[in-house]
Amino acid sequence: MIQAVSTDLDEAIDTLLTALPLTGRVSRILALEADGCREAAALAHLGRGLRRPGGLLEAALAVPPDLHELREVGYRLHMTLAAAERCEALALHGELDQARDCLAEARLAAVAPEAPLVDTALSMATALLAVATGDEGSATTVLTECLTRHPLGMGLSARLHRRNLTAIYVLVPTTRQAWDEADLPPSLVAARDLARAVVAVRDGGPRPGPPPGLASVHRHLPLSWEAELATGAEGGRRCDLPTDPPPPRLELRLLGPIELRRDGALVDAREWRRERVRSLLAYLVLHGPVSRSQVCEDLWPRLAPDAQSRNLRVTLSYLLRVLEPARGPRDPSCLIRQHGANLSVRREGPLAVDVWELDRQCDEAVAADRSGSSALALARGLQAADLWQSEPTGLSEAWAVPLVEQRRRSFTEVVIRAGELLLDQGDVGRAVTLAERALDADPWLDRAHRLVVTAHRTSRDELGTCRALSRYHDAVRDLGLGAGEASRLAKGLLDQAQRHTAASTKPA
Repeated sequence: MIQAVSTDLDEAIDTLLTALPLTGRVSRILALEADGCREAAALAHLGRGLRRPGGLLEAALAVPPDLHELREVGYRLHMTLAAAERCEALALHGELDQARDCLAEARLAAVAPEAPLVDTALSMATALLAVATGDEGSATTVLTECLTRHPLGMGLSARLHRRNLTAIYVLVPTTRQAWDEADLPPSLVAARDLARAVVAVRDGGPRPGPPPGLASVHRHLPLSWEAELATGAEGGRRCDLPTDPPPPRLELRLLGPIELRRDGALVDAREWRRERVRSLLAYLVLHGPVSRSQVCEDLWPRLAPDAQSRNLRVTLSYLLRVLEPARGPRDPSCLIRQHGANLSVRREGPLAVDVWELDRQCDEAVAADRSGSSALALARGLQAADLWQSEPTGLSEAWAVPLVEQRRRSFTEVVIRAGELLLDQGDVGRAVTLAERALDADPWLDRAHRLVVTAHRTSRDELGTCRALSRYHDAVRDLGLGAGEASRLAKGLLDQAQRHTAASTKPA
């Protein structure tokens, strides 16, 4: 096998990935690498198994143990590539939550995100996920910018370009001639044929060529493009208007008073005015998949089990009536999944939730900061700052408190970090504004008080510095500390601010 890898890497890796179960592949690949075949691990990062017809999703869902193994041995490049490709596979099959998790994992593991192979892998995964969420405009931008940095078919990125042929062909028209003229192996010819068919249907013409095999379609096309192709194939033309109107856009606000909007208008249905209906939706949104028994125990802790189940059943019927008033009594819900004894809310549906968006912005800000991408960390921190408008007054029950506090901590951390980055750039005003946003969420946060004091010291605003120190002194006293201890802490805060100011103004 070692000799085979040296002489025909692709064939040997394909044989390896076909013969072994997914859980044993990483150790075998690393063993090959130990024998000098370093390229084996880099190129066989579990990917070809994910793209095999008939088992793509099953393989993608089976990868976490291997990702864990890669993480344990410290192969961050390989882990970045594996997580990015798993994101693509899951996005193709509509498993958006897991795809987002994999993309975040890939970004965290990226030691050198500007390297061509890593940059291309992250860009392709980002684009595929954007397509799966219906944002083809962003996907086109990501792909176009990536191809500007790493031209089509050039260098290490060429393998990833070929793997994502359909997306590039459909979304970046300037590449189509190159793909049409390329001498491709049979598997990529099928991908190119499918891409041509999608383009033809979108242009209003018939789908060219014979009907593709189902496995080939699943292997290369996102679910939305599969449906588009199937619809366009009927009658040989594309229907420009959908047969059903698009579902209304629902927006749930939890950061502040609980509000639900349908297509921008506040929902004020009688059922929605019931406190337990609002609590049930908030509970499902914040928890993800959860058992019915756990919901009952948290929302109706003082009732007997039979009464809990009855209340959940009635409250859930009210909630479904609020979310989908046009749904038939026996029709399945498009938003609330009821699978076995579990309940969950579809994240990829027409429901937008401010907490979900806050989680995403905070996760991306932290990942960017860890990887040294301060500009992206700042951008995500600024976006997070706009989301937390006021105290989540509708989430004061015992089950909600730890979940709210977790978000509060994440929010304040990324917003303060964004303020620190602004202060380093000399933008004192916006740095203070972000520190104030953090203090609105947590008035006792030392780091936020220190940022305000440092900002005023940097701008030589003595009055502002005194006021900021006085506010910190009062906040510490509110926690129960004596005047002497509060003064000592305030002096320590001022000393830290002075050291920061001195360091930032010291000549290079």
